Amino acid sequence: MIGSSLAVFSVYYVGLIGGEEFGDRLIVPPFFAMWTPNLIFLIVSIPLLWTARQAGSTAHGGDWEEVKETLFGWVGKLRNAI
Repeated sequence: MIGSSLAVFSVYYVGLIGGEEFGDRLIVPPFFAMWTPNLIFLIVSIPLLWTARQAGSTAHGGDWEEVKETLFGWVGKLRNAI
């Protein structure tokens, strides 16, 4: 859990620093440069939150297959829809 939190924070921090550089050099408008990491994380988080909300909740916990299905089950559904 700590490792995944550090990975998410690192990706977000690199995105913010990169956006700041692009904004300072006027490669991208500063507003978009700083808000792009937030928008990317929003787009990634919506399907994950949607699948976590739909998963059955139990006080007993589940196995790793249940965790994998909750996090990545939307990929298979997306492939079947296409």
